[in-house]
Parts: sequence; C-alpha cells; structure tokens
Amino acid sequence: MIRRVIIGCILFSLLVWGNVSIAQTGKELEFNVVKPKVEITITPTYNYLYQNISHPIKVVVHDSLHQYVVKLAGGTVNETDTGTFITPEAKNEAILNVYEIKKGKEILVGSKKYLVLPEPKPYLRNKPTDNVLLDMLLVSGTLKGVVIYKRKKLSILVKSFTVVYKGEGNTFKSVDVIGNEIPVPNRKEIMKLSNGAMVYFENIMIELMPNYEALIQPYRVSMEVIESKDVTNFGIGN
Repeated sequence: MIRRVIIGCILFSLLVWGNVSIAQTGKELEFNVVKPKVEITITPTYNYLYQNISHPIKVVVHDSLHQYVVKLAGGTVNETDTGTFITPEAKNEAILNVYEIKKGKEILVGSKKYLVLPEPKPYLRNKPTDNVLLDMLLVSGTLKGVVIYKRKKLSILVKSFTVVYKGEGNTFKSVDVIGNEIPVPNRKEIMKLSNGAMVYFENIMIELMPNYEALIQPYRVSMEVIESKDVTNFGIGN
C-alpha cells in the first residue's frame, strides 16, 4: 500500500513538472519528420556504357509531390520526343545522379555508377579502318563492332550498314545492307574494281541491346587486287 502511494506521488510530480515546463516556454512541442527514402527505378539496368554512344534510359522517381532532375557526371543527358538518352564522354566511369529541386537548390537523392568501356569501332577481317585488304578477303569479310578493353577484343553484332563503291560510269553506288556481310551480287561488282579502289561502309548500326541499335563510326578500306593465279596462295580467315 505504501509503495503504491509513493509511485502515485512520483507520477503526479512528473505530470505537474511537465505542464509547468510547457507553460514556461509557451511553445508547442515540435517533432522532426524524416522524409522517407525516395524510390527510384532505372531501366534498362546497364552494368556498363560505351563511350560516346547514346544509350536509352528511363528514370522514374516514385514521388509526385516534388520536382527532380537527372544528370550524368562524365557525360550528357538528352531528353527527346522519343525518350531520354545518356551519352558517356569520360573514360572509365560515369555516374547518373538524381536531384530533388528544393527552394532553387539541387539535393542529391540517388546515384548509380557505371563502368565506361571504350567506344565501339568497326572492324573487317580483324583490321580497323583505313587499311588495305585483298579483294577476295574484303568482299567476303564480316563487319563487326569491336571494343578493345584491357587488351581484349569484345565483338558486337552489326545489324545493318551501307556499302559505297564506284559503279558503272565512274559514279558511286550506295547499297543498304541488312546484316553484317556484303550481298553476293555486290561482291561481284566490287571484285571488278581496279587495284587501290576505295570501299566505304557507312551508317553502321550495332546491336547495343535487344530491340535497340546504335550508330558507330564509318569504315573505309583500300582494295588490293590479286591475279587469279595467286588466289591459291592466300587463305580466307574472318
């Protein structure tokens, strides 16, 4: 019974003290409301990007009450009617940052780091642009997009290109090709060109990801004509 009385007195004293404190300050009780973590969805979920190549991306911030902006450290963000694209320009690394615009200031709320691989370049018969190829090797070669990273060559599928060469009447002939090889009828025409003739590959589109293609640099090569008697002296590689 005595213990209950003591406890009751203590509780009463705390209540009185609390009321006195609030009355003395004349202020309402204040609470710091912590904003929950902003949920950000980024698609596609790239692990790496290719330097100087435009990559499609969709950034969704699940918050309709505030304004946000997306920037790429080490590159650019381009918003068009067809979507948003990021293009890394720096080597090795790029960081996608999402900022909340609050009272005219940008507050970082999320970021994603990317490995930046070198820009894909066109290769034919394992040779880069501005080279010389034997006529039979040139026309039967497979055009590829190649990335050289840490002394290794990574191949990317070419989906289409335009081949340009001199046709009849000393005029240039342009042929749009679906795939990565010169069609047989055009091979026959190119084989008739003179020694040192230039063959151009333009509008080269690589498969950056499923259902999306990206443009890479053009390719040009000088053709070396060999006599038919020498054909057996050369093997055909890739």
